[in-house]
Amino acid sequence: MTSIDKLIESLQDKSESYNIEAKLCSEGISDGIYDTIVAFSNTLGGTIICGVDPISYEVTGVLNPQKIQDEITSTCRNSQYYNLILNPKIHIENYKEKKLVCIEIEEAQKKPIYYKSKGLPKGCYKRINGSNIVCTDEDIRELYMNNTNRNFDQNINTNTSSDDIDDELIQYYKHLKSKINPKSSELFCQSTVDFLKSLNCVDNSGKINNTGLLLFGKKQSICHYFPYQKVEFIISEGKIWVEDPTFRFKERHTFHDSLIRMIIDIQETIKDKIRTRFAHSDDIESTEIPVVPLKAINEAVTNAITHRNYEKNIPISIYQFSNRLVIQNPGKSIKPIEKLEEPGSRPRNPRIADIFQKINFAETLGTGIRTMILEMEKAKLEKPLFESDPEDDFFRVTFFTEHLLDDLTQECLRKFSHLKLNQDDKLALAYILKIGSINNKRYRSINKVDITSASKGLKRLVEWELIRQKGTSRKKAEYVITEKLSEAYR
Repeated sequence: MTSIDKLIESLQDKSESYNIEAKLCSEGISDGIYDTIVAFSNTLGGTIICGVDPISYEVTGVLNPQKIQDEITSTCRNSQYYNLILNPKIHIENYKEKKLVCIEIEEAQKKPIYYKSKGLPKGCYKRINGSNIVCTDEDIRELYMNNTNRNFDQNINTNTSSDDIDDELIQYYKHLKSKINPKSSELFCQSTVDFLKSLNCVDNSGKINNTGLLLFGKKQSICHYFPYQKVEFIISEGKIWVEDPTFRFKERHTFHDSLIRMIIDIQETIKDKIRTRFAHSDDIESTEIPVVPLKAINEAVTNAITHRNYEKNIPISIYQFSNRLVIQNPGKSIKPIEKLEEPGSRPRNPRIADIFQKINFAETLGTGIRTMILEMEKAKLEKPLFESDPEDDFFRVTFFTEHLLDDLTQECLRKFSHLKLNQDDKLALAYILKIGSINNKRYRSINKVDITSASKGLKRLVEWELIRQKGTSRKKAEYVITEKLSEAYR
């Protein structure tokens, strides 16, 4: 259980508290508390602290904590109130001589959770950016889908037929597979249905599932059934994303085809468009090589396509800036971010992943992340930055083409030696100098610290007038460099 001191500290942090909510409850249950219980249950869980002012975050305490605990417990277990019985963990805490009630809500195993009286979708909420939002019909479908044991890639598309399958792709798969194992059984399948069945791409009645269509479908069928299953490759000349659409990017390439064709086309385009640098060696002449190893990029592209959430109507985005390459896909990592480098994998689309491995499009299951890291280390470049955002539901990998703490940056930071900057301070400042801004989540990703430590680090840098908050938003605060730091970097 998280200590009450740490919870209060996280809540009072003005940059991150999306899974913690304050409620006054000075004399009884505050408005909206049951909405939050629903929202936390349908999302990733969270904690409600009763006895804290939700505006000033001053700890006020509650007069009758036992009454609040009993009332919430009774309501959550009342089968006439919610569609399912909920069992939040409720405990009374002492904080600086004041009584608080902490309500811990776990993510529901069966969803959606909603008010019986309101029904769906009006009585159903989810948590977004620290607020309770009424679910849409699409949200409801996704919540129900999460209850089944079937993955998206197993689902049958009842409107498709073998006419949607591209025979050239089947032959291409057989060509690749024959080089790896010429005795593979699928190589000897004569009909389209038998071939797809050998790869678990159809059900027993011959109906094509999403794996079969995504991997072997004709382009027009892919565009029809999966209009957002595309990849955008954007090349920008600068270090930051420019808001002005006139100068936003130098080139834009859109890929919308079967997954097999897309991976090949994307890899070829990146190979052609990626910036290069000269590599020097004592025994050979200097040669031009990609600023990021192609093997690392290819693995990241395949990883994004394999593990993306295909139920999100958002394309995969690849951004090439002057100092980094960023690959972002819809769908958070199912595997905890802190365990990404450990062996083993939890693919969101296991059948797609299995077929990619059969033709060596992907590394052995669970080794792709490690491959990216090793390739960057061999090239003597910065370790990739992996980010998984459960709230906005995306996964992102950033390949830096220069070291964060390069000579120029270190020279700049030495000008502030009197502040006794620690390693976390230096990495955060280096990041903001290279990328243009930083927030609590990115501070955590770079320095491998928790929310509270990141908040303290950012607050310290603000107090030293090295960074400042951009805008006035309490949630997801972004920080940019001050003139003081900018002057030192010139």
